[in-house]
Amino acid sequence: GWGGALLGGAVRAPSLRRGAAGACMMFPDHAGDFKAGDKVKVVASDVIFYHVKPKENPDGFKVPEGTVGTVQSIANVDKQGRPVSPNRPVIVKFDDPKFMAHFEAVELEAQ
Repeated sequence: GWGGALLGGAVRAPSLRRGAAGACMMFPDHAGDFKAGDKVKVVASDVIFYHVKPKENPDGFKVPEGTVGTVQSIANVDKQGRPVSPNRPVIVKFDDPKFMAHFEAVELEAQ
């Protein structure tokens, strides 16, 4: 169900995130209506990523506006299954060049 833990016959709600992670969960959803498998186009003109093949792109890699990709997943839980609210939860996979990147919904348009 909802992720509660059964302890001695009583159900305990999952612990809330504290600090910055907890504060982020109070803000609106940055994923919009996108879901895995959706085709999307980048509509933002200033998206730069610094972790894509750093030796080939030491100043970052700029994703060109109009680049089309596929939503791989929505990052809404961490590895332990706890809810998270990342700034850029929409993970998009691109084929040319081949890479994946995180986006906000406002940076993408459905195709």
